[in-house]
Amino acid sequence: MLHKTVRLVARDISAGGMCFETGLDLPLEATSRVVISGVGQIPGPILIHGRVAWRHPHPFNGRYIVGVEFTGFENISRDRLLAEIEGWRA
Repeated sequence: MLHKTVRLVARDISAGGMCFETGLDLPLEATSRVVISGVGQIPGPILIHGRVAWRHPHPFNGRYIVGVEFTGFENISRDRLLAEIEGWRA
């Protein structure tokens, strides 16, 4: 079991999940808790549960590109997160 807090910048985020780059070879299906801050007009951090859905080695730097599927939301709904993400595009 891996318990590690890692600060990262998402490469892509949606209401269904997120993608990021890391030096860790995270196991497929590993469960995760994602804390996201600085999302639109939402005060405070968001806590989301997820699972590692896929991972690919980066072709040039030895790191991994990881996709996490969101499986549960604690202090926000999926619809509210989607609305805030859509607001970024406007």
